[in-house]
Amino acid sequence: KPSLIPQQKSINDEEQANCQLDKGGILSYSFFPQVERLPWQTFLVIVFLVIIPSVWYILLFTMMGFGSKTMYYFSETYPGSGGTRNYNLGGIMTIIFFLNIVDSNEWTSKCGKLFYKLSTASIVAAFVMYVLIITDDHPYGPICLFLIITPLWLLLSKFLIPQHRKVGTRIYMSWLSGPMLFVSIIICTTWTFWTLSVADHQWNAIYQINHQTSYCKPDFTEHPNCVRVNTESDACFEAAIGAGIVYDEDCEKSCVEVYDGCLNSFILWIGPLLVGFCLFALSFVCTFMRASTTEKDIINFGKLCGFILFVGWCGAQMSGIGSGIVTAIMLIVFTLFLVAGIMITVSFNGRERSAQAATITRKLEEKYGSFLDIGKGIFITTCMPGIILYLAISAINQFVRRQREIYLGHVTGGHRGWLTRVGSDQYAYFKSWNRTAVFKYGVYSGIGFIVVNVLLAKFTIVFMSWLIQRTQSAPLPAVTGVIALAGFLMFLVPVIPGVPIYLTLGIVLVPAGKETMGYAFSLCYSIFVGLVLKLFASAFQQKVIGQLCSNYIFVRQAVGINSVLIKSTRLILSEPGITIPKVAILIGGPDWPISV
Repeated sequence: KPSLIPQQKSINDEEQANCQLDKGGILSYSFFPQVERLPWQTFLVIVFLVIIPSVWYILLFTMMGFGSKTMYYFSETYPGSGGTRNYNLGGIMTIIFFLNIVDSNEWTSKCGKLFYKLSTASIVAAFVMYVLIITDDHPYGPICLFLIITPLWLLLSKFLIPQHRKVGTRIYMSWLSGPMLFVSIIICTTWTFWTLSVADHQWNAIYQINHQTSYCKPDFTEHPNCVRVNTESDACFEAAIGAGIVYDEDCEKSCVEVYDGCLNSFILWIGPLLVGFCLFALSFVCTFMRASTTEKDIINFGKLCGFILFVGWCGAQMSGIGSGIVTAIMLIVFTLFLVAGIMITVSFNGRERSAQAATITRKLEEKYGSFLDIGKGIFITTCMPGIILYLAISAINQFVRRQREIYLGHVTGGHRGWLTRVGSDQYAYFKSWNRTAVFKYGVYSGIGFIVVNVLLAKFTIVFMSWLIQRTQSAPLPAVTGVIALAGFLMFLVPVIPGVPIYLTLGIVLVPAGKETMGYAFSLCYSIFVGLVLKLFASAFQQKVIGQLCSNYIFVRQAVGINSVLIKSTRLILSEPGITIPKVAILIGGPDWPISV
């Protein structure tokens, strides 16, 4: 009779298997998680448990199920902001605040424990309800709920199956890697077949508009002339599968952009793929519970997530739904790391968590000790409102504890001070910082953000807009000379990227040469001018600034000649021939430091 509990492999066996995989070049741990070998009965049981929340999500919140009807129901039942949404959110925050200041998690009476459990259940239910009723404005909420609920459901199922109760939580969590990977592959394959099998299932403008008009409100802020006659909120066009887009009289084709800010249809369409990605990422997280997991494995997981998300972002940009997709991606990533932290916290005991935290802190100080003050300064600058709110809640909590000790005789540990013991310890840790350096870097980071992202960015846009306006009526050679000179001078500024220059070339040169050369040739002409301008500016930066000014300290400091980034860049660019890393750096690297 086969055992339901798989035997753990030794570390040496796992390392040998890793080496064989790496030598084979087919599967590497960097791209696929290492799964535990399970008996087929256990594997099928866990696969069934993983499928349950996945199928429910696909049926309720994707185009493969009834996602359109679900989205339409919430958009019609709970439209816009205010009302039920505000009441729900206010109730959640009030209950959390009350439970925190009265230390409800430390109540020992039966009534107190029952009240705490009921309050916690109410918070969870209200939070789920709040995420659902704001689905029309934030369609990525349900996938974040799926990320949170799935591990909790699998952890709960451990106690529902008698054979799994005897297994430790950490070992059981490591079992989940294989079934999650298997289900993710099945879901992604099914979605790909569903998309390619029928033309109406493929993403395009007609598909997008046909679904968005059902539960998205058009935004006429930048297109006020796109409102349908005798209406106030309807667009002047319609779309239907098989019939295309039908425009009203005097309705421009650019009016379809009124739905660009709505992600609902795209999230519903790509929902199964998001489920597969979430399960794939969670399967990686489950491998961290194995005793042989190393720091390199966790770093590889972070790199893989970043690469997949970058590819998804690029695909979203090319699909025409780039507006708001960055927010969705960042929220999904944040939820993923939050769930990973919860899973690791549940799987390790307090002593193991303290040891892991101490090890991570020590390694961070060893590797990045010189940059920690910079990170602390940025943290103080960006999170100051949250820090002040946290300290205020800590002070109120300590005040309530003192009143309970004075009037009710409750023992609160004898701690004195304005803050709780945890808050006091954190404040003492803050006082141990080199606060002069931290505040200095905080001020520098704020100034740098304002200068780069506000002043220079706005100045570049305003200057380019003025230049475009001044060169509208000029002949093509004059326009080319003016734009080339302005672009060349802007290339010499270290903090100005090349993207605004390339965009300006396309905006100015194409209309200027369209009448004489035609659209296609004027487009090729603007690309050629941009390439020549880029190469000439790079050569000038190399020979004039980089070579003639190489002995000036401020030039070397501006480049960061002794930084790891520039050293590694110099090493790659020194390789003979044309290689993929060299081309990637020359095209995608920062223009000024790379050339100089």
